[in-house]
Amino acid sequence: MNLRHVRVARTLRQILAELILRELKDPRVEAGGRITLTQVELSRDMGQARVYVEIAAGGAAGDAALAAL
Repeated sequence: MNLRHVRVARTLRQILAELILRELKDPRVEAGGRITLTQVELSRDMGQARVYVEIAAGGAAGDAALAAL
């Protein structure tokens, strides 16, 4: 991964985290507790991204929060 990929992935992770925190008003996400975006992987052409999340709540609440995302 080159430096540009690293910068774009970091920026995308920050933007997504802020959107989830400020814009996403889904009760399933709020019930999931703390959500952390741990990593963003970009395709070679940066056309697709895979976002890895960690959800503090386990069980059904965690599954519901993941489905809401």
